[in-house]
This record gives sequence, C-alpha cells and structure tokens, in this order.
Amino acid sequence: MTNSNLPFIIEEKETPWKEAFALLCTKCLDRLPEELKSEEILNLRSWLKNKLKEDGHWEKLRILTTGCQSYCPREGICLSWGIVNGQEPGKVWILAPTLDRESLYQALLSNLLTR
Repeated sequence: MTNSNLPFIIEEKETPWKEAFALLCTKCLDRLPEELKSEEILNLRSWLKNKLKEDGHWEKLRILTTGCQSYCPREGICLSWGIVNGQEPGKVWILAPTLDRESLYQALLSNLLTR
C-alpha cells in the first residue's frame, strides 16, 4: 500500500508485532567488560525470542536490536520498550549484566502485555 501524501514512502506495511516492542542495545553489549560478557547476556535477544515463541507471545511482543540509545551505562545494557498504541511513554531499563533472564522475561510480560 502506498501513501500518496508522502511520495518518499514506497510501501507501507503493518508491523509484525501487535502489542509491544523492546529494543536491546548492541553497543552496550559490545562495550561490556570481558568479565561480564557471559553467554547468557550475549545471547539475551535469542533467548528472549525463543522464549516468546515457546510461550505464544511472539506475535504480541518483539525483541529488536538497535545501536546506541544515548544512555551508555558503564557496566549495563540499555533495553528500551514501548506499547504499540502509543498511549503511554516508552521506558528505558538499564540492565545489570548479571541479570536473571527469566526474571527479565516476566518483567517484560507484566509491563508490556497486561495493559
């Protein structure tokens, strides 16, 4: 579908996520000190994606990677998230690299899918 009012748009499509999104900063992951770069933290996006698919939430919530979000914690990872309806402001969480992935997953679900 083309929007004739905006000639620079070739095609317009709906997003594949229906309710919410989360943006995981890859620059934060790259900048972590080596001793904090565990497999769990480096594979966080893949783990969250697989968990969302397993639990049937992938159509509602997507985990996307992004570059710098301008918060740049020294030993943390930025995760921004928002609700698709745009009625609420998005949030940025600075994650500890020692986080428990399951706890993060549950926090995302409770903050993003139960509104």
